[in-house]
Amino acid sequence: IGTLGFPVVLNLVQCARRRLSPKRWTLHTKLTLVTTAVLVATSLAWFLLVEWSNTGLFPADDPGMKMRRAMSAAVMPRSAGFDISWVPEVTNETKVFMSILMFIGAGSSSTAGGIRVTTFAVILLICRAAFTGHRDVTVLRRIPRRIQMTAVSVTTACFALVMVGAMMLMFTTGCAFVDAVFEACSAFSLGGYSVGVASAGNPASLFILSAEMIVGRLGPLTIAYSISRPMAPEPIRYPQENIIVG
Repeated sequence: IGTLGFPVVLNLVQCARRRLSPKRWTLHTKLTLVTTAVLVATSLAWFLLVEWSNTGLFPADDPGMKMRRAMSAAVMPRSAGFDISWVPEVTNETKVFMSILMFIGAGSSSTAGGIRVTTFAVILLICRAAFTGHRDVTVLRRIPRRIQMTAVSVTTACFALVMVGAMMLMFTTGCAFVDAVFEACSAFSLGGYSVGVASAGNPASLFILSAEMIVGRLGPLTIAYSISRPMAPEPIRYPQENIIVG
C-alpha cells in the first residue's frame, strides 16, 4: 500500500465511500495499479525461477514458505529493505534486476524513491507510440506532451545521477560495477539495501551515498515541478528541420 502513493490511496478510499465502480478511478490510479501489479508479478516470478536454490533467501523451506519469502523479496526493493541479510548472496543477475526495480521505485507522492511507477509507464507508452507510428501517446486517454517531457527528463537525469554515483563508488572503493550500480540505485531509491560497498573506514563512499539519497529524494520532484510550471510564450520560434537519430 505504501508504494501506491497518497493520491492513489485517497482516490480509492473516496470511490469506495461513494460506492463508485473502478471505471470512475482516475487514470493515474489505474496506471499506477496496473504497473505496480506487473512489476510485483515479474519480480515474484524472477525470485522463484532464478533464486529457487539460494539457501540464503530460501533456507531449506517448503514450497509454501518459499512463496511467501519470494513475495516479500519481490515487494521490498521498491519499498524498504526490512531484511538485507540475503542480498549479498544473490546472483549478479538478480542484483541487476533489483537495481532496475529500485530505480523505478514506487508510486508518485509516496514515501519511497525512484523515478516513480507512472514515469516508467509513460516512458513505455512513449516507446510504444514511436514503434507503432502514432503521433499521440495514449492509454485510455491522451497523455499531454508536458507529461511526456517530464517523464523523459526525470528518467534521463536520474539515470545520469545513478551512473555518476556508481562510477564514483568504483573509484573510491574499487568495487565491481554491478555492486556499485546496486548501491547507487539503493541509495537513490531510499531502499536501504546494501552489498557492503560502503564502510565507516571509507568516508568518501558514505558521502557519495548520502548525496545520492538527498538528490534521489528531492531530484525527481524538483525536475517535475520545474517542467510543470506555466511556461512563458516564446518570443522567437525557429523554423523546423529534421535530424537523423538512431
